[in-house]
Amino acid sequence: MEALIGISSPFTLLIIDKCTDSKTLGDNWDLILRVSDTYAKAQPRQCLKYIMKKVYNINPHVSLRAITVI
Repeated sequence: MEALIGISSPFTLLIIDKCTDSKTLGDNWDLILRVSDTYAKAQPRQCLKYIMKKVYNINPHVSLRAITVI
């Protein structure tokens, strides 16, 4: 999956997936800030591309969490 969107670290995808998980009860601001401070600065286009895939998810909870990350 990382090769398709250009993100070199699978850890980055794991953090974004944790931020947008539909099973969480609230927003995890530590992870959201880590995404924005670390990964979005290093590879902004690739991070946004992956997060936008989450925005268009069928599950509205995942979409809402992805919008929060943006």
